[in-house]
Amino acid sequence: MINELTEQLQHIIDALAADLYHPLGEMLLEGFKTDKELSLPEAECLPRTPWPEGTVWGHPREYAWMFTRFTIPPEARGERIVMDLQPGGEAT
Repeated sequence: MINELTEQLQHIIDALAADLYHPLGEMLLEGFKTDKELSLPEAECLPRTPWPEGTVWGHPREYAWMFTRFTIPPEARGERIVMDLQPGGEAT
């Protein structure tokens, strides 16, 4: 019975997501890893490389800085925008 309920709930969640969220495009990341604690102004000045999906980071005492730029398409202006971040780690 629990598996059945889990499947039903997942179906509802998937249906709601399809009805409420519409992809606007992909955000391509670039960034770098460092063992130094940096302020945002310091990090913004350092060189970056492309960070494709699956880039590994997060060794002990390692910091990762990721950057992207995107433009909200005209049809989405004034709407609530949500980013689906899935870093695969403990937090973003």
